[in-house]
Amino acid sequence: MAMRRVVVWLVVFLFMQTSALYADDAPRLFAQQVVFSVRDAETGVPLHAAVWHGPALVMSDAGEVRLPLFSQRALVLAAGYVPRAVSVDELSSGDVRLRPAARSMQIVDRISGQPLSRAVVTDGRFVAYSDRNGNVRLPKEAHPPFIVKHGGHKRIVLDDWPDGTVALEPFFARGIYVSYNFLGGSRERLIDLLDRAKALGINTIVLDAKGDRAWLAWKSQHPDAAASMVEGYPTVPLEEALQLMKARGFYTVARVVVFKDDLRAHAFPQLAVRRADGSVWIDREGLGWVDPARPENWTYTATLARELADMGFDEINLDYIRFPTDGNLGEIAWGREIDQQHRVHAIRTFLAIVKRAVDPTPALLSGDVFGLVPAVPPTHDMNIGQIVEEMTRWLDIFCPMTYPSTYAPGNMGVENPTGQPYDVLYRATSQAVARSFVPVRPWLQAYPWGQYAYDGPMLQAQIDGAVDAGAIGWVFWRASGQYDNLFGWLERQQP
Repeated sequence: MAMRRVVVWLVVFLFMQTSALYADDAPRLFAQQVVFSVRDAETGVPLHAAVWHGPALVMSDAGEVRLPLFSQRALVLAAGYVPRAVSVDELSSGDVRLRPAARSMQIVDRISGQPLSRAVVTDGRFVAYSDRNGNVRLPKEAHPPFIVKHGGHKRIVLDDWPDGTVALEPFFARGIYVSYNFLGGSRERLIDLLDRAKALGINTIVLDAKGDRAWLAWKSQHPDAAASMVEGYPTVPLEEALQLMKARGFYTVARVVVFKDDLRAHAFPQLAVRRADGSVWIDREGLGWVDPARPENWTYTATLARELADMGFDEINLDYIRFPTDGNLGEIAWGREIDQQHRVHAIRTFLAIVKRAVDPTPALLSGDVFGLVPAVPPTHDMNIGQIVEEMTRWLDIFCPMTYPSTYAPGNMGVENPTGQPYDVLYRATSQAVARSFVPVRPWLQAYPWGQYAYDGPMLQAQIDGAVDAGAIGWVFWRASGQYDNLFGWLERQQP
């Protein structure tokens, strides 16, 4: 009995405290009742809502609310919607509309209609990602225009909120790699290569923005970048090369060599891979590397990637995303424990930082790995920090370097990898597709090796193997940029 008396007095107290706030209105409103519905402000769909009004909390029934009036205002709430304070006059209109706290859309493939997971939607400030059903939710603070991008699809810009479904057109890359040397030569030489490639159906150019010797092809604003730039070089500025490619309709990819960075290693030896005496460790090419586990090296590359994305490249491609392998590794003194856990964590964290920098831009992010990485169990990082599942969480496109000549006899069950390009590409790409969280676009071999010239049929065999295994395109690699074998084959295929 005592407990019941306490509860009764508590209810009376709460009623008096609440109604006191509206004492002037109480006599007029107390006996009144209003009926109204709560709906989505955009779709008009009835909502399950709660209405707090004076001492009363009333739940909606299929969107309809019957509310006794105790005061002039009420608070309307629904999960996933912005709360709204409304007046009696608004309630009397019969309809209360709530704005979603987040807006949603579904991203699908235009041809198949299948949902696209890991698509990126951004207004330049907010970034959201599609789930396995293609659904994306953006906060209410986000505003059009929205960039919608996904590996293997054409990027689009939405000038307004979509009705619900956004369909992306598939894009199949047919590409070649163009080295830094082409920026250091004549403008005409680069134009000739681009024109010839375009005429033969090539639609993608991967161009060195920071190549194997670590020279930057543009004037970066990062304070450390001065050590990697030379006044007056390259002779064809990167910005001009980009415009030449865009004028011809190419999908443009800026290649960035990451941890193999001789210039930065010597300019900032405290950030380099070093020997026990403190000197910069040198690989078999005579080049220094920066420490893949140092955060300063992560943010440096993130800044470069963002600058290239802001410049207008469609994609940033990261290469040498690993710990060193070539050279006397026994000379390296890390100064701390570096085991597989540390290596994998370093590469994963680095990629996450770069992706965070690139995602608010129109550009995609891709990454290269050794061709054998997809064939190695996910419990082993090959002592370089590369594990497919860990890396592809932070990429838009996965690019294994599946050059047949780099595989040893017996790898992936292929007896003679160099002489069996279809088998190599099919098996390697299949393994990559099965393990990657994002679409796969392999690198193909366009250079001769031993007795194999790698001309027409062997080039086509690689293409066929990659396509049959589910690749979203391909890019041929030849360091010299002399693609006479590939171009000759493509010419012969034209009707």
